[in-house]
Amino acid sequence: TESAAKNAADKAEGSMKLMAKITAKEAVEKALSHAGLKESEVTDIDTDLDRDNGVLVYEVDFNHGSTEYDYDIDAQTGEIISADKSHG
Repeated sequence: TESAAKNAADKAEGSMKLMAKITAKEAVEKALSHAGLKESEVTDIDTDLDRDNGVLVYEVDFNHGSTEYDYDIDAQTGEIISADKSHG
């Protein structure tokens, strides 16, 4: 059933959150700090906890003016795995 699949997905996400050593907020703060921006200066902040090649990763995206920032941050070490910015 659909609800069983959703429950399994919610459970998987819950266990990923338990394994993460930093919070989504900390991941956002790290990305903003790297970009040299404050939370009040950016829009459309989006974080996603995902597993990438067996590593738990926060995908953090936000916009500053017409520039879009895209970060992957290790959810266990807080290390920035990749940082990308593009002009829209």
